[in-house]
Amino acid sequence: MWADGRALLLVLYTAATVAAPARQNGAGAQERWSALAETVFQHIASGNGLPNSAVPEALTQDAAGFVWVGTQNGLARWDGYRFRTYPSDPTSPDSLPDNIIGKLYTDRSGRLWIGTSSGGLARYDPDHDRFVRYPTGGPNGLSHVSIHDIADDGAGGIWVATGAGLDRLSPATGAVTHFRHNEHDPDSLPDAPIWAVRRTRDGTLWVGTGRGLVRRGPGERAFIPVPL
Repeated sequence: MWADGRALLLVLYTAATVAAPARQNGAGAQERWSALAETVFQHIASGNGLPNSAVPEALTQDAAGFVWVGTQNGLARWDGYRFRTYPSDPTSPDSLPDNIIGKLYTDRSGRLWIGTSSGGLARYDPDHDRFVRYPTGGPNGLSHVSIHDIADDGAGGIWVATGAGLDRLSPATGAVTHFRHNEHDPDSLPDAPIWAVRRTRDGTLWVGTGRGLVRRGPGERAFIPVPL
């Protein structure tokens, strides 16, 4: 599912505006200046500081305004001028658990979550400029080391789509609840690998599996197949 070698260029949109007059004269002046602004697209690849030009659908902006880019050779943070790279370091428990970044997600609290190909899940700690890793395996760990998708659960936690099922993680306690396929339970998920998860505004959970799409309504237990 990862990028297939295509040289993917990160296109960053910038607009040349005159900030000082806009601040002095208010919104009206800003609108007048914006009509004169020239739109510029800057193509950025590995030659501009990106660790790798292959970006497997991993882009997000955090609460501080930084743009994060996940690549097949580590994580990069764009501050508007340059990249700062965050590679995995096997000797440091505060580094990323894996260099292949497949999913980035900023939750409602502004926290940055990183899903990797074979190292599990991590969260960026901006106060200490480090990464907090979440264990995989066992009753208290995530279901699988491959993280395919991440979504907010609406209650301070996140949903994590993995290679062996759907997990619900509470960052406050570290507790993990597993939702997996059970052949004896018709209300369970239809397939072990979960490829996508989304939560709508009304609390409905949509889950993409290897055997199709399912949904679970607010307060419901069963995952209902959705005919396509």
